[in-house]
Amino acid sequence: MLKRALCLLLAFLMTFSMAITAFATELESDASAVEDIELIFAPDEIDPEPLADAEPMAATDAVKVEHNGETTYYEDLQKAFDGFAPQNNTYGGKYVITLLGDTTGFHKNLQYSTEVLDITLDLNGYTVTAPATKCSAGCSTCTVSVNINFGSTASKGSSFTIKDSSGNNSGKITGGKGGVKLDGTDCTLNFQGGTITGNHGASKGG
Repeated sequence: MLKRALCLLLAFLMTFSMAITAFATELESDASAVEDIELIFAPDEIDPEPLADAEPMAATDAVKVEHNGETTYYEDLQKAFDGFAPQNNTYGGKYVITLLGDTTGFHKNLQYSTEVLDITLDLNGYTVTAPATKCSAGCSTCTVSVNINFGSTASKGSSFTIKDSSGNNSGKITGGKGGVKLDGTDCTLNFQGGTITGNHGASKGG
């Protein structure tokens, strides 16, 4: 009788030991599966590339020019016009020029344009002050605050728009021997915002 009881107890212990071993093996397998899942969903250790911009803005830049989906920054309006419309070179199309700070005015001959120009100057609440000195040619119209000559060839029918998106219409054009001067064949000046003030006529204009 005792022998039979010992045999039953030994069989029970062996069965219990096998059950514990199987349970431990299953736990180890589950832990390995969780680790694999963590590895699968681990984020890639790759730094995202920064968004490309044609030219970063500098602290001294006061003018932003947008053309054909590209943005370029300039120190003042004269450099902006000289930049996108270099003398004796080809250019044309639509340009949106936004002020990011106060700047001096400009004098620009755009007769070398290869197509009709559509230029918008957004004062954006800032001030355009006429250049303090004449250009190298010494012409009196260089001291007009905003002075554009579209010419009469490919740029015939071009337009120049002045607006102010600041919300309080605080942008202004001032300080020149004339506020805005526009030359060209069949060209249009659209004044949609801002203020032309504090200019005085030289021989004509105001």
